Amino acid sequence: MIDKGIFTKGIKLNETEDRILEYIFNNLENIEGKSVRELAKDIYTSPASIIRVSQKLGFKGYLEMYYFLINNYVKKEKENLLSSNIIDNNIVEQIRKIYKVNKEKIIFISATGFSGIIGEYLLKKLLVNGIRTMQVGAQDSLGIINSNLDSISFLITISKSGETDNLIDKIKRCKKEGIPTVLFTGDENSRAAKLSDYIFITEDDNKFDTQNMTYTKYYGNLLNTFELFVDVFKR
Repeated sequence: MIDKGIFTKGIKLNETEDRILEYIFNNLENIEGKSVRELAKDIYTSPASIIRVSQKLGFKGYLEMYYFLINNYVKKEKENLLSSNIIDNNIVEQIRKIYKVNKEKIIFISATGFSGIIGEYLLKKLLVNGIRTMQVGAQDSLGIINSNLDSISFLITISKSGETDNLIDKIKRCKKEGIPTVLFTGDENSRAAKLSDYIFITEDDNKFDTQNMTYTKYYGNLLNTFELFVDVFKR
């Protein structure tokens, strides 16, 4: 999503200009190849109005503004998602398809310790994008899962080691009920990884530092993985 306030850099727009910009933002990929006249017809405005708002924002004309938006927003989002070695494209596509038929259900997130703290970031990132989500601590009773089986679209677990017993119990319960399980972990050979349907591995440079006492890139890289993952659900 393009933040209009940042894009306009504080330049005041009138009602017509604001409507033109909103339409362009919301239809960037659909209006490719359209002339200014065709676009004006779609927006119920004049070609001159589209050109004026483009120039008002510092561009020579509409096409320059359009390609600036495409190159700096749409293409970069796709490149970040599809070229990243953090996200497997096949997994992305599978999750996207499953989510489309489960939008009315709730994504459950379960994590503990430092993973629980960073899990709150994923929770809020999903919520601000209008995705129904709740977080269940790894220490919380399995009864929370049992009481909501019909309402769960995915179970997302976050575990650096992939060996947290309470998380593993929740994964097993969901798998028994046919609920897809997604795991973010630093160990692809862990018990949780072997049980989960979809796995995102973030390199763990200190596998045996379970107390997180020394410098690690793991949690910083995990945040980047979350950003890419959420993009799956926004599309």
